[in-house]
Amino acid sequence: MERVFTAAEIEFCLARKDKFACLTARFAAKEAFLKAIGTGLRGVGWKEIEVSNNQLGKPEFRFSGRLENYNQRQVHLSISHTREQAMAFVVLEEEL
Repeated sequence: MERVFTAAEIEFCLARKDKFACLTARFAAKEAFLKAIGTGLRGVGWKEIEVSNNQLGKPEFRFSGRLENYNQRQVHLSISHTREQAMAFVVLEEEL
């Protein structure tokens, strides 16, 4: 867990009843983001991508390290999970 998730992600998910589904959904979100930017994990660490929830519960990313410039961009995240499955969808907005 410590290799992939930040301390805040672990704390948030382990406090929940659906802790494993929560972690799985966050992993799916990180993987979806890496696929959306087209690089995969090359040159990027898992912990440079953090999934959190705003005050209304909307999932969002916080980026650090080599991905910090994505904090200034429009990155949309949707997460859904059941006890058995998790999925995430990421949309990156580009200025023309």
